Amino acid sequence: MSRGAEISIRENQVEGTRLSVEIHEEEVEGKKVFVAYCSCLELAANDDTPEKATESLQETVNVFLAAILEKGTAETVLSGHGWRKETRKDGKPQMVPPEVSNIELPPVLLAR
Repeated sequence: MSRGAEISIRENQVEGTRLSVEIHEEEVEGKKVFVAYCSCLELAANDDTPEKATESLQETVNVFLAAILEKGTAETVLSGHGWRKETRKDGKPQMVPPEVSNIELPPVLLAR
């Protein structure tokens, strides 16, 4: 079984970005768990319900993005995941995720 969900980024200059998430069920040591996976960042989280797995992934993504923004490595790290740098109409840089059929995202802003 595979389901879709969406999470919103709430960290720094990427606030408002929406990422598509795939949720599937797995059995681990005889226990059913739900795995939420964000392909454009290659991040995943799991929990006992789809909602909790999505919430856990939301936290994971926010921590990950906050860390790469703080370290100044966001462009390098995101480029490694297939994102590309573009310039917005107002001249500010932005990172755009790779095109994946089930992802609808506004650009991620990296301007400080």
